[in-house]
Amino acid sequence: MKPEAQRITIAEACGWSFNEKEIKQPNGLTLGFHPPAYVREVFIRSTPDYLNDFNAIREACLWAIDNLWDSGQVSDFAKHLESRQRRYIFGPGLHGTAQIIIRSTAEDWCYAFLKTSNLWTND
Repeated sequence: MKPEAQRITIAEACGWSFNEKEIKQPNGLTLGFHPPAYVREVFIRSTPDYLNDFNAIREACLWAIDNLWDSGQVSDFAKHLESRQRRYIFGPGLHGTAQIIIRSTAEDWCYAFLKTSNLWTND
């Protein structure tokens, strides 16, 4: 998936709604989305930049754990995250799990979120 499509798909999965008055900004960010009720910021210019902002994708995942995924999907998230880390060799146990989490990027978390939610497309 292209980065913008990933960002918009995650936002929609987390309850953001699209406004017909979409404006494409020079920096590639898209305006025209309204946050869901649980987002408390007073002034929001765009959907979160999930692929580059670890805090944003972490919040999306926490929301998904509480509202979207079942316990099996939480395990799937970990497996999808691990699949992005095959370039590293880990030892067994907690040490390996910790390394997977530490070495993962926001982009890796986005991939795992989309795969877990069955929203990933190969385009």
